[in-house]
Amino acid sequence: MSHLQNLHFARMKPAIMALACALLFAGVLAQAEEASAPRPPPAGVKAAPKSGPENKNAAVQEISLQSLPPSVVRTVPQAGDAAVDAAVTRQITATFSKDMKDGSWSWSGLSKETTPEIVGTPKYLDDRRTCVVDVKLEPKKTYVFWLNSQKFGGFKDSQGNSAIPYLLVFQTR
Repeated sequence: MSHLQNLHFARMKPAIMALACALLFAGVLAQAEEASAPRPPPAGVKAAPKSGPENKNAAVQEISLQSLPPSVVRTVPQAGDAAVDAAVTRQITATFSKDMKDGSWSWSGLSKETTPEIVGTPKYLDDRRTCVVDVKLEPKKTYVFWLNSQKFGGFKDSQGNSAIPYLLVFQTR
């Protein structure tokens, strides 16, 4: 590459980086909008009847842990952690609100660059609520991926109900 080409690339580098950041932000924003879009009630849960005189005597479906889909209650690393040690962190764990179906998971990356390298096969611990996956993380990197998504709903409870999508974002130091 000639000196002139290097100079041209050096001038273009900030614009390329800004474009890459804008595209990443647009992808995260699109996924967030998709996740917040109104959805029908989960399988097995009836929508509460609308209030009003025509439904005055209608019974309301009981809301319980068993009637609702599973949700993520804890992750390690924790979402939003900006100081994850890439040299020490070898696993990602996700703990759910309900017992989960063995062999069911969906780690959905936004891109190859923001998804951790998975080493081996994910597995559930004996508590049947915590899924563990071995990973290889790189220093000074932001990781962004979904545990379930609108397209992939592999994390399922023991009754086969898909977990509510959860966006996990963290940074390594």
